[in-house]
Amino acid sequence: MRKFAIVTAAGSGTRLGFGVPKALVEVNGQTILALALERLPQLDGLVISAPASHLEVFREIASQIRNLGHYSPEMFVEVVSGGDSRQGSVACALAALGERAAPVQDDDLVVVHDAARCLTPTAVFDRVFNALESGAEAVIPAQPVADTIKIATGDYVTQENLAITAKYGSDGQNPPSCVKDGSSNPNLSTSESAKKPEFVESTLDRARLRAVQTPQGFRLKSLLELHTNFAARAADESRAFGDDAGMAEEAGITVGIVPGDDLAFKITRPLDLQFATCLLTP
Repeated sequence: MRKFAIVTAAGSGTRLGFGVPKALVEVNGQTILALALERLPQLDGLVISAPASHLEVFREIASQIRNLGHYSPEMFVEVVSGGDSRQGSVACALAALGERAAPVQDDDLVVVHDAARCLTPTAVFDRVFNALESGAEAVIPAQPVADTIKIATGDYVTQENLAITAKYGSDGQNPPSCVKDGSSNPNLSTSESAKKPEFVESTLDRARLRAVQTPQGFRLKSLLELHTNFAARAADESRAFGDDAGMAEEAGITVGIVPGDDLAFKITRPLDLQFATCLLTP
């Protein structure tokens, strides 16, 4: 039985605002990518999807981690260009993995992991692989949801939107200059200011909800087949799958759940980066 990993690291990091790919942003002196790679378990092979403009930088980081003794000498590491969506990026890495692992065996296992979840403990990988070894076809780590989740109607709303609607009407015409140029809120665009308020449609049963994390585990043959069958959706961000477990669900495959970890949070916003920095600061 061989174990492989795909690490998706092709994200632009726009919301972090550093002007570099997210995986190259540093947290307490280390890149997000390096932190993620350090926490991987022992594997037979690893493929990283990266921005096409930074392939050599990503290869150098992976090489540095290998030189520190985190990987076995027999393990192969490859860096490939990502796609137009997360699904596309996984597909690019999966194609490379299929070639390197050929011929693919029935018991070959693979996990797909977001580099942005760079503090995910190795124990979470172990739980996912153990579940696969016990016969599961697909496995995800997940945590109970703490917040109450409601389904909303209408468009995304902010406090600024409500004020604009009350003063200028629901069409958002002639908003004040502070909203036009975004100076009152850097996350509020002119187009957002014209959106109407939303309303609660229903409340979901929090006891049944789970916040899904990565790594997500699969039989390698199964994941290759899933990406082949759903390849047409990868190029369209609006239709692409947000995670690989969604593909499995769509195909009727039962997806098992193992406990996730609080440290497996995803670095997306500046606040997430500050939190990660605090956790790594002695």
